[in-house]
Amino acid sequence: NWNGVRYDIPECGVVKTLMGVLLTIYGVVTVSVGTIIILLIKYIFLHTRMLYLYLKIFPEILNCKRLSFLPFWFCGLAIAIAIGPILFVLAVMISPLAGLHCPYVAITHNLNMNHGLKEAFNLLIKLDKITYECQWNFRLLKDIDLDLVYEPPTSSAETRGHANQYWDLFIKNCKEVCDDTKENGWITEEDIEGAMPNVLTAVPAMTVLK
Repeated sequence: NWNGVRYDIPECGVVKTLMGVLLTIYGVVTVSVGTIIILLIKYIFLHTRMLYLYLKIFPEILNCKRLSFLPFWFCGLAIAIAIGPILFVLAVMISPLAGLHCPYVAITHNLNMNHGLKEAFNLLIKLDKITYECQWNFRLLKDIDLDLVYEPPTSSAETRGHANQYWDLFIKNCKEVCDDTKENGWITEEDIEGAMPNVLTAVPAMTVLK
């Protein structure tokens, strides 16, 4: 980087690549199967709850002012009946994509395979909690502290301070070299202002030697 901090390309060996592939398969299968099981058990309760909330507004339509909306209410009832299976299928189709979060967590947590394995259960617990908040159903999975918190390592303030110190010193010496070479007639003011190749190569090299 410009301030002297080095960022290495992570080594992607055979073991790490194999771990990513295994976590991808594990996440897709586990989250998909878990989603199907949870939704199959809770589907009748969730769909019944949705229909109940929709049927509650029926008495409000049975008056002179809103009676004209009755045909639209029946159309909405048909949609409410059909949307349950549609949402179920969509959730099952999306679940494999959610399972890809397992290898993502492992990679971003410094290749922590344990966190990648736990992330599948974390996703299923969240799904169970969301469906439970819709009422008329129960919890299948209890809230568990899976300890998925990760703090990425950061460079110390002392290291950053030394890098900035050397960079500032280099810029200062470059300015001094420019002044010295200009006084000696080796380069001209026009060369410096035009960023001529001889200036761009000679000044940093002389600065390092200084």
